[in-house]
Amino acid sequence: MTEEMSAYRRVWYSLVIPAVFGVVVFAGGRITSALFPGVKGYSHWLLRIAMDSAFCLLATMALYRTGLLGALRALRVVAPVLGPVLMAIVATLPMPILFSSSGSFSAGFDPLRLFFYAGIGPFEEELVYRGFGFWLLYRLANWGFWPSALLPAAVFSWGHVAQASSLGGAVGIVALTAAGSIWFSWLLLRWNSLWAPVAMHALMNGWWGVFEVDTTALGGLLANVARFATIGLAIAITLRRDRLLSLLGRRRTDPL
Repeated sequence: MTEEMSAYRRVWYSLVIPAVFGVVVFAGGRITSALFPGVKGYSHWLLRIAMDSAFCLLATMALYRTGLLGALRALRVVAPVLGPVLMAIVATLPMPILFSSSGSFSAGFDPLRLFFYAGIGPFEEELVYRGFGFWLLYRLANWGFWPSALLPAAVFSWGHVAQASSLGGAVGIVALTAAGSIWFSWLLLRWNSLWAPVAMHALMNGWWGVFEVDTTALGGLLANVARFATIGLAIAITLRRDRLLSLLGRRRTDPL
């Protein structure tokens, strides 16, 4: 491929990927409501997840000119699972330990909501924001880590602003969720697997939902001590990823 053709493709990817990402994030809900006007509640949520995921998969298939399996590989869904999941389990242990010390379980515990909040919801968000929004910009458009991570981080954080009841709370939520989004992108890059951010996202949401922690993503002192202990553990384990994988008998795969 000539240098001119490579430059043309990077420009094309730089236009198409953010456009598709924007349609999914900002118009996905309205499209779902327009197509299924009588569907509400969890059924609407499920349809939205299915449609957003399908749209990203179809777009990836078109961009790579491949089938479904090829798209799943490109988005790093078909990728190592055991190592990332074990990392997430160990790294999130401070959350149940510290949250249980308060002795307060969620009064409105809803298993079905938890299934969405800590199951298929995190998977869909990571597929859209990290697998499509970050990874394809990084790999296809060649934006580099920071530009590729910042675009979905800005959108991801904006989606949480409604949780705030004050300007200070909004600033805190935006900063925290944007940093979390960038961190999830880093986990995907380091583990070369979407299952690293999916498992972290799901387990962190899960412990947050099981215990009576806070009503917003910002949280109080106990929540943030647990959160930052989890982040620190995850970073430490990830930086020793090679040794962990060797203990599991897996050969290292360079994400670059």
